[in-house]
Amino acid sequence: MTKAHVDTNILLRLILQDDKSLLKKAKRLIDNETAGACIVATAVIAEVFYVLRQMGFARDAAAGALQNLLEFSQFSYDELVAEQSIELYKEAGLDFVDCHLAIRASSSSERLKTLDKKLQKTYEKISAAK
Repeated sequence: MTKAHVDTNILLRLILQDDKSLLKKAKRLIDNETAGACIVATAVIAEVFYVLRQMGFARDAAAGALQNLLEFSQFSYDELVAEQSIELYKEAGLDFVDCHLAIRASSSSERLKTLDKKLQKTYEKISAAK
């Protein structure tokens, strides 16, 4: 099986369904793939959240739309870290990248260094809970 990285535009077309022609192309690109063949990088997830928030989506709505999309069998991603990061994103009021950093660091033996007090407090809270 050949894998391929999926860009932000494909995910956004599938979520927003705002351009019928591009939606049709995006669906065709994904529908023809086997399970796990479409890699969704964490950077792409972050960009999807950024765009959706700029468009006025609430955190829960943006997270729910992306979570629903990632359930398609064609998509593969760092499930544990991405899912925990998305959940933290809905709750913590931080940017997705900050949530991802906090989850990544707390789920490993690594530490997080930041000047962001809210991020530091969130990191300490989730690290203490583990």
